[in-house]
Amino acid sequence: MDPSLSKEPIEQKIRKAYLVNNFDQYEIFISAFSKGGRNLLNRGSGDTLDDYRFRYMKSDLATNVRSLFLMKGKGGTGENKYIAFINLYSETYIGTIVIELVQQRLQPGSIFPKLLLDEKFAEDLNAENFGYAIFKDKILQFSFGHYNYRSPEIQNLLSQSSLFTNGVFKNNYHHIGLKDGNNIIIVSSEKYPNTYILADVALFFVAYLILTLLSILVFWIFNGITRFRFNYSAKLQFYLNFAFFFPMLIISIITVGLLSNSYSEDLHRQYFEKATIIRDNLSSYLQDRKSEELDQEELSNEVYQLAGNTNTDINLYLPTGKLLATNQPNIFEKKILTEYINPKAFAEIVEVQNNHLILDEQVGLLNYKTVYLALRDKEQQQILGIIAIPFFESESELHKLIVEVFSNILNVFVLIFILFLIVSYFVSKRLTDPFRLLTQKLRTTDLENNEPMAWPVKDEIGLLINEYNNMLFKLEASLKILASNEKESAWK
Repeated sequence: MDPSLSKEPIEQKIRKAYLVNNFDQYEIFISAFSKGGRNLLNRGSGDTLDDYRFRYMKSDLATNVRSLFLMKGKGGTGENKYIAFINLYSETYIGTIVIELVQQRLQPGSIFPKLLLDEKFAEDLNAENFGYAIFKDKILQFSFGHYNYRSPEIQNLLSQSSLFTNGVFKNNYHHIGLKDGNNIIIVSSEKYPNTYILADVALFFVAYLILTLLSILVFWIFNGITRFRFNYSAKLQFYLNFAFFFPMLIISIITVGLLSNSYSEDLHRQYFEKATIIRDNLSSYLQDRKSEELDQEELSNEVYQLAGNTNTDINLYLPTGKLLATNQPNIFEKKILTEYINPKAFAEIVEVQNNHLILDEQVGLLNYKTVYLALRDKEQQQILGIIAIPFFESESELHKLIVEVFSNILNVFVLIFILFLIVSYFVSKRLTDPFRLLTQKLRTTDLENNEPMAWPVKDEIGLLINEYNNMLFKLEASLKILASNEKESAWK
């Protein structure tokens, strides 16, 4: 290999010819060394071929494949690294290629790379509700998740035998451990909230109420309303509870809808703000190079760096709608996504000249939102490109919000409903007691020994009792007249 010649084609050829579709989950580093051991691709690096050999060519790192070595991550949790030494010959030895394959770690917020995995492996990555840590000799080696495994209380947790059987509840988390020699693995999950337990019970209660009402409705449709034989007390309780149940149901639906819309609008605003920052950075980069021919490798590196700094996926399209650069090339190379922009986005930005929009998109069963922004020339306002940034958290976060709000509404609803049911029972009982008393009086009414009823309030019931007393007075007067007539008849 001639040191005076550019060695970039060597790296590009290796990547495009041999490493395109086979190493999607690895970050690839390629080094080329001359016969004398000097680094040809990175002349500023002080590492020579002998340094690489001394670092990696060890018996404990060797694999079954010749000249291939494996360096496992620290504590078995870091990124595994494969190092391959490939000697080049042209009749005689002319140099060595060193390829480093560093296993990438898939973050929960990065969805696109998960689409490349088999489904049975992708399911294992849905660990956002869990945390885990690995200890060696009770010293923390690695941790993941929200739980603080560096807390002093963790040592007390490691010493509990129940940790390795049924698990331990501590700090609103359930911890379970697995011991392997000196290594201990702890998996932690948040304790199921008590409010969610109450919400589950409330949901069954509401479902029971709805099914009961539906059953009554079906019975009424097929048998007619005349078949129902509700007494006055039951009707009163039914009307009172329905007057509470129906408005509460409508208010709950409206509340969830308003909160969902408000949260969605706030989330969209955050998406646009984040996308605007990315657009400004790319716009400055393209503005400086608009008069020059864009270097594809340099542009890709810029997109990679910007995507890493903002923890997002970035797709950059030409004004014609064809993909120009992305930080997830494997998604397009494997035809999971087309290399052309969404036609709706192209129509809005290029034809209608809108500067931004957000669209609902789908890949398989994955639903997400994508923000599209126009990259414009600062002077002539011509479109230099179109940036697309997918956001995958919106649906899950909105679902969590709705579940949280809905569970709280259910708990409040059932609590108030039960209290209202108890109150309505006593209210209906108090309202129907005068009718029961009046019924008893009417049953015992005869021509003698009738006692009038007293009701202190001049309401509808008071009027009814007053009429009953008047009836007794008239009956007594009629009885006296009848007795007088009988006496007169007897003297005649």
